[in-house]
Amino acid sequence: MGANQPVTSSVTNFAIPRIAIQQRLLLISLITTPLSASFATELTEPIEPGFSGYVQASALISESKSLSGVSDDNETIDSLNQRADSVTRALPILLFELNYGFENQQTQLYVGTPEDNITEGNPLFEIGIRHQLKDGTLLTAALLPKMPGFDEVWQDPYQTGAKRKETDAQMEGFYFASDYILGGPVSLRYAFAQLDVDKERSGQSLINQPSGITAEESKQLQRDADIHQVQLDFTLPLMHYRLFVVPSLLYTTAEADGAAFDFDRWGLELHTLYTTNALELTAGVSYASSKYDTRHPVFNRTREDDRVSALAGIGFIEPFNWQNIRLDAMVSYSERDSNIAFYDSDSTMAMVGIAYSF
Repeated sequence: MGANQPVTSSVTNFAIPRIAIQQRLLLISLITTPLSASFATELTEPIEPGFSGYVQASALISESKSLSGVSDDNETIDSLNQRADSVTRALPILLFELNYGFENQQTQLYVGTPEDNITEGNPLFEIGIRHQLKDGTLLTAALLPKMPGFDEVWQDPYQTGAKRKETDAQMEGFYFASDYILGGPVSLRYAFAQLDVDKERSGQSLINQPSGITAEESKQLQRDADIHQVQLDFTLPLMHYRLFVVPSLLYTTAEADGAAFDFDRWGLELHTLYTTNALELTAGVSYASSKYDTRHPVFNRTREDDRVSALAGIGFIEPFNWQNIRLDAMVSYSERDSNIAFYDSDSTMAMVGIAYSF
């Protein structure tokens, strides 16, 4: 269950947290009327009052290459231009979401960690409210509180010849979403987040060194930032609401304390879901292009990144007649190609999980 990944911190891969695409699209298929009906008719199914939710235990394994990413295997680097070693990680993940629906059957409170945030590299804990209008529009507002320990960066990523030290990079913010506006296929979302790097030491090892930078230039490397993102989705149902195709357009901008980390990014995504009573198949591809505003003082050029990613997943609904149980598996690949080799990266991930809904 999940649909869509972390410079070095989440700032360059910030994505709007949202209900997992499989869940959002499955909602339509579950409450659909005949194909000729409008989205508005389909989305008038009331929210069930009382408590509901899910809990999912998953295992994840990933292999990545990145000089800027945090790992014991690249704690010490000899050069900012060396090739990154491959790093393999395995870890357990526990996801959950708890909902409470009011008696009006239109409003729902929720708290939890939506699973698509994990696959996007943003394991953000959300506290929010959803409200369904009579015309089919689904409104969501959520707070994204800080979650210490979920993301780490190097205090000084550019330090060579010695062990680099880790520090927390925390994000907090909020987002608003309007899904299926006026009961139609268009959805619009806006998110804001603040990135806070706990112990920011970027570039300090290079100050007054041969071919290094000045103390004033090191200030341009500070990564604390305000991040804004807008996303536009279009949901296209096909095959009598068994196949869904969702193209998306995204724009992200960051205003960082250090001018070298101000950027603008445009992105395109395409996600699909095929669903039956017992099975769900998902696939997605995305492309994003980021352009930074100012020359990077360490590499003496203005950074530009291109990122591509793809994923595929399968979900088994109540296998072996196990009531309220779901089994999921997903694989994904992403690659970032930068005009500054230090920021090149690629990663492959596989995840399996079992979920219980109530």
